[in-house]
Amino acid sequence: MQIQESLFVGDNLELDAIAAKKAGMVGIWLDRYRVKLEDTPRGVERISRLTEISEILADCDHVKEKLK
Repeated sequence: MQIQESLFVGDNLELDAIAAKKAGMVGIWLDRYRVKLEDTPRGVERISRLTEISEILADCDHVKEKLK
């Protein structure tokens, strides 16, 4: 059996990124406006530009550990 992973990118923290995490995907919050929050919720990656996705993919092992 091969394990597959999915990334879900969305601009709504609750409806996109957190829901994706709950569904077993990597939730990525596209925070274009850099909302002031203490911390990004556990299990969610935060980006401000779509070009940052390539950085996430390049550092996939680090992201997997961070999002557990």
